[in-house]
Amino acid sequence: MIEYFKDLLFSGSDASRTFNSGFLSGVGTAIGVIVILLIIKIIIAIICRRKKCSGITMQAELGNIFVSTSAITAAIRTLECEFNALVIQKIRLIESKSGKVTICIQMIFDEKGGNFKLYSENFQRRVVSKLRDAFGIDNIDRVDIDNNTFNSEQKPSKNHKESAIIVPNSDGVEFQPSSEK
Repeated sequence: MIEYFKDLLFSGSDASRTFNSGFLSGVGTAIGVIVILLIIKIIIAIICRRKKCSGITMQAELGNIFVSTSAITAAIRTLECEFNALVIQKIRLIESKSGKVTICIQMIFDEKGGNFKLYSENFQRRVVSKLRDAFGIDNIDRVDIDNNTFNSEQKPSKNHKESAIIVPNSDGVEFQPSSEK
């Protein structure tokens, strides 16, 4: 097989051999550049990766205090009733190498709630103060908000599970989704 490719590439006139060797050099260079770029991408990904954290550990007088992500998420979700124009969809905590924590909040914002920038800045300040007051957490670096806007008269339901209504009929009992009310 190798002999076949050698004969195919390097047999014939000087012009075809020159073309074939130039072609092989170009293909080899392209493959080499792609491999180098992939290696650089992997190195950058390893160096700059952000890791999802399972909670925040704080130093105390007699040891460490750990506050889990679920407790932080529950505390942030209690703010939803204070801010009527938003619905929190997802909350993630990401820890940097310096020990600072970034909170990423994905939400839906009702456009009738007013100016989104002012509203979200108030929400960010309130999140930081709530975590400071409730748990004593001071190492929050940033509160990032990802907004999915909608135009609606009402706030969407927070419970995404569909409930059912039991309706008696002549055959027995029938279940109907609550959205058919």
